[in-house]
Amino acid sequence: MKKDGGPLGIAWLFLTVALALSSGVAQLVVSGWGRLALGAIFVISLTLLILRFARRRIGAGLIGALHERDRLRDGLNYVLDSADSPFSEKIDLTVRVGDSGSGDKVRHEAVTSPRKPLRYRAFYPVVPDARNPPGFESMEFSGAVLSPRSAGIEILPIRKDRWIRVVALFRPAVEKPCHWVVEYRSPGLWDPLRESGWDTLTWRMRHDPGADDESVAELTINFVAPAGSCISVSERGKRGSIESFSGSMGSQYSIWRIPEARPGDVFVFDLQLAAQR
Repeated sequence: MKKDGGPLGIAWLFLTVALALSSGVAQLVVSGWGRLALGAIFVISLTLLILRFARRRIGAGLIGALHERDRLRDGLNYVLDSADSPFSEKIDLTVRVGDSGSGDKVRHEAVTSPRKPLRYRAFYPVVPDARNPPGFESMEFSGAVLSPRSAGIEILPIRKDRWIRVVALFRPAVEKPCHWVVEYRSPGLWDPLRESGWDTLTWRMRHDPGADDESVAELTINFVAPAGSCISVSERGKRGSIESFSGSMGSQYSIWRIPEARPGDVFVFDLQLAAQR
């Protein structure tokens, strides 16, 4: 392992040169260009000494800031594991299969009815690889409150380990049924479906560790195929109902619906994509 003199070595060199420049010995040893060279060494030593100590201070501060950020993020995720108010909810999810990975989009629409003032909702977005999700910038999150008009929404994507969690902050807190929507891209979500004609989607219902888990939610998922293609959907547990429709622009879509999904329920869908005949 290569080692250098470190701050003490640089400080010793700086002190030696400084003493030489300020003493009569230096005048006997060097003159003219030699004294200029010794002066240059003095300036370089002083600069290196300052840079070394500054780098160590900045490095220590950066490590401390990163540690503090991780602590705050862990604390935020801990708080978000439970809602700040019990609620019931109707969820309408639309997953759109694009002609390419850049066209894969998701629309998360919900009507949330809180029993007390509700300040936020948190959920995990649909991504191609949950442990290696796309970057925030490429997902282009956007949100809106459709009603009541007095409420606003702020979308805050955060990471939990390697996972992405989306926080919808309501300002002010909502006290009556709130109709809100979050839209985002999920680049490459349906690449396997386009390449092989088959893929799966897993949806897990929210589980609140602090709740009694007696609440139910109405869940609807719309699977929209690209123009010129048809999509077939089945839920492995044979739960819910599925209907298929043809759109006005030549697209075809399937709607899966279950009126009573309970916290902790897991739904696995098998999808097949084929060209329309």
